[in-house]
Amino acid sequence: VTPSPTARAEQDDWDAHWAKYSKRARVNPGQLMRFGWLVRRVSQTIAAQTDPILLDIGSGTGHLLQIIHERLPALEAIGVEYSQEGVEIGRRAVPSATFVQADLLQPQSQSLIGDRLATVATCSEVLEHVDDPSLLMRTASAFLGSGAIVHVTVPGGPMSAFDHAIGHRQHFTPESLSRVMEAAGYETVSAGRIGFPFFNLYRYLIIASADRVESAANSEPSAAELTASHVFSWLMHLNVGAIQKGFQIVGSFRRP
Repeated sequence: VTPSPTARAEQDDWDAHWAKYSKRARVNPGQLMRFGWLVRRVSQTIAAQTDPILLDIGSGTGHLLQIIHERLPALEAIGVEYSQEGVEIGRRAVPSATFVQADLLQPQSQSLIGDRLATVATCSEVLEHVDDPSLLMRTASAFLGSGAIVHVTVPGGPMSAFDHAIGHRQHFTPESLSRVMEAAGYETVSAGRIGFPFFNLYRYLIIASADRVESAANSEPSAAELTASHVFSWLMHLNVGAIQKGFQIVGSFRRP
């Protein structure tokens, strides 16, 4: 979801953001790691559900829904996104999914997505971009049925100049993510860290090269960058989940 302009967010232009960054985001090894975690959690959740419906809160350009559709083609999926540019890219990427443009920092009618409520939801790298993440998740709950499980990813660890440039308000810990979700009315199922050590190493490289990353954003990834992305994507499979030191914060929450 892209936030409406606020006193702190007047510089945000998420139509321009997706037009600028969408191609590079698709080869980002950190994003692919997050999406792998989310796909596994969604698969586990819907295994116990009858007639499941997935809601992606802040669907961006539809990349996550595209990956989920490839793994779970029968799953009905809906993406809600503030940016019209993101919605249009998503519709082209996943024609079978429903994409809706909406501002979840404002009250919304459940009928925005039809007559049925979602049984499972994802929210990936969204909450760090808004001034009041609890408000956003409270509004999103209008689209979720009782007992629906929401799987969330947010960044942790140090912020880079690039993070500031793309509008990060804050980074999280498992505890602060749980506080945000509980303030929005959800129950914490689990919250933790993933990505140690290779996602952390990748993040340190981004921090060290933030200016170059920003200046190259409009260009196609070079052969060297694609090779580095493939190497890091492979290394992400070697992260040690039992060591809770990763910079990627993840959590699962239940709507009462």
